[in-house]
Amino acid sequence: MIFTWLALLIGGLVCSVFKNEIWFTENMNAVSWVIIAATSVVFLIDAALAGKGGQVSLFFAAGYLMRILLLFWDRYYSHIFILPNSGKDSEGFYAAAVSIYSGNYVRYTAYPDFINDYIFRFFGPQRIIAQYVNILLGIAAVSIGLRILRKFNADSRTQTIFAAVGMLMPNYAVTNSILLRESIIVFLLALSSLFFVKWLKEGKILMLIIAAAFSLNAATFHSGAIALAVAYAVCLILYDRRSGKFRFTGKTIIFSVLCVFAYFFISDILGYADMGKFGRVESVEDVAAVGERESRGGSGYGVLHINTGSGILDMAVNSPFRIFYFILSPLPWDWRGMSDIIAFVFNALFYAYCYYKAYKTLTDPLAKNKQMIISLLVAAVVSAFVFSWGVDNAGTALRHRDKFFIQYLLIFALCLKNKFYVITGGRETQK
Repeated sequence: MIFTWLALLIGGLVCSVFKNEIWFTENMNAVSWVIIAATSVVFLIDAALAGKGGQVSLFFAAGYLMRILLLFWDRYYSHIFILPNSGKDSEGFYAAAVSIYSGNYVRYTAYPDFINDYIFRFFGPQRIIAQYVNILLGIAAVSIGLRILRKFNADSRTQTIFAAVGMLMPNYAVTNSILLRESIIVFLLALSSLFFVKWLKEGKILMLIIAAAFSLNAATFHSGAIALAVAYAVCLILYDRRSGKFRFTGKTIIFSVLCVFAYFFISDILGYADMGKFGRVESVEDVAAVGERESRGGSGYGVLHINTGSGILDMAVNSPFRIFYFILSPLPWDWRGMSDIIAFVFNALFYAYCYYKAYKTLTDPLAKNKQMIISLLVAAVVSAFVFSWGVDNAGTALRHRDKFFIQYLLIFALCLKNKFYVITGGRETQK
């Protein structure tokens, strides 16, 4: 997608020259669509080159056009039907970004700063362009995931399935098309996974450091994104590259101590220790209270809570229930309409199915790519645990699940072991 980003950058440089002109401010929406139209031509060429004109290219093109239509609907037809998760948060992000652009700095979150620094500074306060950048970031994340998959010698059919699911998953496409921070987080976590794979295959510690850096960068937008860095720490502690297995050895204790010190050092410098919503949490009751505050609106769900009288035991006993609801919400008994049914069928069931496929693959003695699957599974479980205690709302759960969409998608694809080619004697043979 390098040419697509270059085309958009050229558009931004041109806009930066005229953004203070009266005619520009009066016609910003028209300017935005001209830029999108021109960039779209470049993107379609990019997609054709990347997928060599095959089915992968077609799915990327279809997913791109679907997102453009969703963007158009969100900006001009939301009075008929509001897209899921569009509204309060997206309007808040835009208002904060415009406030920053106007010189009235209001500390909201890192995302409005990103919009102002990397979009409004070039294009002016063009909301349509800000949402278009989200589209490109979401698609770029799928493209990076496809690149990771190819490092495991995936056959063309598996790559096609990966592209189809990644580009056409309804909720992920909607999230990419509106003004939310999920797209930049997904993009950074995809880059993080790419460098983690390089460490897994090459053993260069620099690759692992870069992978952790991208996860920490994503955590500046939402602290829960640090779950990927936690997964890397677990892999560094338990994974023996020489044997290619996870096991407890003498170096495990040393790495564990180093990782604990590194966590507190980074937390002190970057302020991650409070994990966003979990600041001032001192007991499991406080954690549950955070979830109660998140269950505003009609999409809130109630989770079974067993009180054992012990904070740590409470968390251990109740976490499976909370993770179950987080992964599968909105559950059938909480459905409010067709949008909830679509979210359950095309989103929640996919994430649940990834866990099922991971279990089946890891219990198969002949399965390949177990190291990567375990690493991704650790990230998935850690993120589900963290978010399950901070969310009691189906809509918010959908958004938080999608932050790790590429990691789940990789689990799904890597578990299609009968669709892979393995290198045997210097040539490729189907497994």
